[in-house]
Amino acid sequence: MVLAQLRIAVGSAGCAWFGPLLALALVGCEAGASQPGADTATVLRFDTQEAGLALREALLEQVFGEARLPDAEPDEQTTDEAPSLWEDLPGLHEFEELVFYSGELGLPSYVAHFRPEAPHGGLVVYHQGHRGHYSHGRDTIAFFLEAGYAVMVMAMPLRSLNAVDEVTLADGTVVPLVYHGDFEVLEALGYEPMRYFFEPVARVVEYGLEEVGYDDVTLVGISGGGWTVTWYAALDPRVSTSYPVSGTLPFDLRVGDDVGDYEQLAARPIYASVNYLDLYGLAALEPHRRHHQMFNQDDPCCFHTRGREDAIADYVADVQDDLAALGGGEFTHWIDTTHEEHLISEAARDEMLAHLEGE
Repeated sequence: MVLAQLRIAVGSAGCAWFGPLLALALVGCEAGASQPGADTATVLRFDTQEAGLALREALLEQVFGEARLPDAEPDEQTTDEAPSLWEDLPGLHEFEELVFYSGELGLPSYVAHFRPEAPHGGLVVYHQGHRGHYSHGRDTIAFFLEAGYAVMVMAMPLRSLNAVDEVTLADGTVVPLVYHGDFEVLEALGYEPMRYFFEPVARVVEYGLEEVGYDDVTLVGISGGGWTVTWYAALDPRVSTSYPVSGTLPFDLRVGDDVGDYEQLAARPIYASVNYLDLYGLAALEPHRRHHQMFNQDDPCCFHTRGREDAIADYVADVQDDLAALGGGEFTHWIDTTHEEHLISEAARDEMLAHLEGE
């Protein structure tokens, strides 16, 4: 059978397509519009390393059904010459494309792997979020290649090369799956959609560290990719440094289009277990780790900082104070004032590299 759909438009944030029950659709969009509860606290809900590790373990159980990260090798791998699109990419030595099929539904995630001409052992996993195809990140890819970093580029589920029209469940039910909001139907049927956002990243990190042999992993992400970077850094202590750009704010600081897509809404069950302040803390829980949150001051899409600079500085200081008290790492932020677009600017890339290399 095919489940009927009902579209509910919610501003330009595109809360979008939901399942057959109007009640479910309203929960997904209307609750997100007001963002109830979630981040009313100003400090972390864990005050020791052990408590932080326990929270991370509980999140892994909720997302993956077990307290460990997926580690399967790529399902497909091609090492042909780089497509013509990349022939003149500065710093590129070698290109390969990987495909990972995630979870019970087997959703695809295409990943481009760029190896630098002068490698020093570091890997940057660059997540483009909703933008999709690798080509949108050309400047950022070239920047890190020229700095000696390998770069693995990916996007969110259902975007660009990762798109599907529908999935067939084990009982033969056909569920349309085009927009992130469509995951709500699967959520109502007992699936955990968050798995499909994070499993590909886990397998990319595993491949980079264990199969290729890179020395360390840095995460960079823009928009939905910044959201993914925030979440994934909270789940995997192997990520040494993370740079989410225009990716998240605590629920109680969000206005207008800042409510985000399906996966960001407070209505998702997982946000009963964790809020964004906790995620920021987990992303820098261990003493060797750094989470550097980045914003565009006048971002026309998401999470601009105009009028919120003091509130942002306050919660960053609160989280960092808590991390210092429990012997954790470093949580900082940076605001890009050089442009009025939704992108990773040249100034932001320079900030990342300087921060990454301790300058």
